[in-house]
Amino acid sequence: MDSVPTPSCPRLPWRLAALLALTLAALLAVPSVALAQSASLTTTRNADWSVDLTLSDGPNDWWFRINSWGTCTAVSGTTFSNIRGYGAGTHSVWAYADGNCGSQIADSSFTIPTASLAATVNNDRSVDLTLTNGPGNWAFRINGGTCTAASGTTFSNIRGYAAGTHSVSAYSDNGCNFHVAASSFTIPTASLTTTVNDDQSGDLTLSGGPNDWWFRINSWGTCTPASGTGFSNIRGYGAGTHSVSAYADSGCGSHIASSSFTIAALPIPATPASVTVSRANGTLTASGYTVANATKYHITYTVEGSGNWMLAALNHTESSITISGLDNAKTYIVAVRAGNATGWSAWRNSAS
Repeated sequence: MDSVPTPSCPRLPWRLAALLALTLAALLAVPSVALAQSASLTTTRNADWSVDLTLSDGPNDWWFRINSWGTCTAVSGTTFSNIRGYGAGTHSVWAYADGNCGSQIADSSFTIPTASLAATVNNDRSVDLTLTNGPGNWAFRINGGTCTAASGTTFSNIRGYAAGTHSVSAYSDNGCNFHVAASSFTIPTASLTTTVNDDQSGDLTLSGGPNDWWFRINSWGTCTPASGTGFSNIRGYGAGTHSVSAYADSGCGSHIASSSFTIAALPIPATPASVTVSRANGTLTASGYTVANATKYHITYTVEGSGNWMLAALNHTESSITISGLDNAKTYIVAVRAGNATGWSAWRNSAS
């Protein structure tokens, strides 16, 4: 039986074998290449509601877009700071490796809270503002006026606004550029009424005003405090018209209402018809001298026959007067004249 020949393994040419060996050795000598780490994007909202972006493990030059409609903005380095102007809500941020914002490398988001602004009108018509859920440092503008800085949640004692409704806007920056909340307050309309009484005293009544208030009569008058709705028994103003202004502060700077009153010129009082004198131990009492239209009395006395008149009272307003320190052994005469802002009557002497 014939034997089956064993197949032989074909031999590579020695040159080809050497080339394959060198190629394999070269491949085995190449170090392994680590995969690049993924970039991460972090957002930070600051106390003033500005936002900072930080890109970690990303390229030195990169771009970002906030919300899908945002502008593709270039950045160099790891951080982009002081992003402002975004309203309440959550905003998406994407980082890119190209200037067309086509090659996204990371994403994140930030949330702007919903702030609320409350305005409170106090009893003295001052106004307090309270910003809830807002930045620590903020600013406000009333009726589009001056941009005023505030810190914390409250700004108090706002004054000087007239009757009516006033708008208030809060902002997250001292330039009042980035709006965060709005409110309004209403100052009630106050009215001041004046009443001149029969004795020419005046009364003031303030309606719709603060409980504590102040007034000034004529531009040169004293700033006078009042409490409640009325102030009574104003005296000492001559014939003519006098202006009155009411204020919400002790410096008479925050005006709230105005009025006026007129004092009519009184006729000069008639001469007292008589003066009655009664004596007691070392004293005398004069009475019975009052007349119509008189607001004051000038009273003097003398020892009968001496001609030396002494003052008892110059602007006496009572219907009687008692003079003490007299000599019981002597006889005294009392003289009285009646007066008002217009002038004085003639004298009337008591009987001796």
